[in-house]
Amino acid sequence: MKKILGWLMNNIAPTVGRAFFRLIMLTVKIRHINRKTVEWQFANRDKSGIYCFWHGNLLVPYHYHRRKGIYIVISQHRDGEVISSIVERGGYKPVRGSSTRGGWRAMKELLAVVEKGAIIAFTPDGPRGPLHEFKDGPVYLAQATGTPLYLMGVGFSNCWTLKDWSRLKVPKPFSTVCVHYTKPYEFPRELTEEQFEQWNEKLAGELNEADAEAERVAKLKEWRE
Repeated sequence: MKKILGWLMNNIAPTVGRAFFRLIMLTVKIRHINRKTVEWQFANRDKSGIYCFWHGNLLVPYHYHRRKGIYIVISQHRDGEVISSIVERGGYKPVRGSSTRGGWRAMKELLAVVEKGAIIAFTPDGPRGPLHEFKDGPVYLAQATGTPLYLMGVGFSNCWTLKDWSRLKVPKPFSTVCVHYTKPYEFPRELTEEQFEQWNEKLAGELNEADAEAERVAKLKEWRE
């Protein structure tokens, strides 16, 4: 029975969930702040970029940037198997590891692929929180490789919020979503432990601000980019 349930979770549930979400997104209006950032990135695929958004907002970036060969860091926990299956079907390249398990192996893989111009996506408070706590991985990768880091704020005019640790958000049908791309952040090649903590606190605060601005724009009755 466990094998059957496991197969259903890994094969049927991702397919049904993805189809349901795509139906919702067909009705959702998308707005952008600073879209030229990501347009430039996809037009210059020889250049690497690191994009960070909170775990609770991951469904919209996952849908909007699917099938572009983006690398995304996925937990090695059991639930990571299901998520890995979902992201692969969306055309992403999962890298298995997190701050709590397999982190160094994942970072070695990311250090290798970033030299090829890979685009990397992080949920810096994943895989299990704490909520909106920016962990070291994105800043370490950016400063070790000289790759610019961008924050992606996501805002909803109307959404369901799951009662999990991440407060995962699902836009409601016929609602509006706004995606806010920030300026690039660049870091010196050497950072002390204290400087890492300072940067993580700064980025967490600015990602929260990007979310707030995206939500403000999503709720506007009229908007012109």
